[in-house]
Amino acid sequence: MAMSADGSSAACCSPIPAAIARTQTGRKPIFPLACLCALAASFVLDAEKPTMGVELCPLKAACGLPCPGCGVTRSMIHCSRGDIAGAIRCHPLGPGVWVAALISVSSMMWPRRFRRAVSSWWRRRREAFDRAIIGGTLLLALFGLLRVLFLYLPAPRWWQW
Repeated sequence: MAMSADGSSAACCSPIPAAIARTQTGRKPIFPLACLCALAASFVLDAEKPTMGVELCPLKAACGLPCPGCGVTRSMIHCSRGDIAGAIRCHPLGPGVWVAALISVSSMMWPRRFRRAVSSWWRRRREAFDRAIIGGTLLLALFGLLRVLFLYLPAPRWWQW
C-alpha cells in the first residue's frame, strides 16, 4: 500500500480505473456496472439456452411456473441481436429493460455538467417517476399473472367448450 500526501493509505494498483471507481458525487456506480455486465452477457449468450440448461428462477424450479420476470434475459439477448419481434415474444417488457440498461451504462460516460442537469431534472420529477415505477411493477405482476393463468394452468371445466 502506498501512502498519500494526507497520510491515508491508497491502493497503488487498483484493478478498477479511477474514472469508474467513483462517480463525481463520490458514490460507486454499482447499478451502471451491473447493467454493463448484463448487456455484455446479452451479446455473448445464446438466446435458446442462455443459462446452459441450469434453472435460475427459484419459482420455476420449485413450482414449474414462470415468475413475472422469466424471459427478460432471452428478450435482452434478442434486443442485442436486433430482433425486436423475438424480444417481445420472449417478454414484452424486455426491450424497455434493455434500453434502460443502455441508458444506465452510457450515463457513466456523460460529462459532469450534463449528469448534474439530468440529476436535477430527475429530482424535480421524482414523484412522477415513483408513480411510473409503481405502475411498471404492477404491469409486470399483471403480465406474470395473466401468463400463468392463460398459458400454463389447465383451463377449468366451465371454460372448455
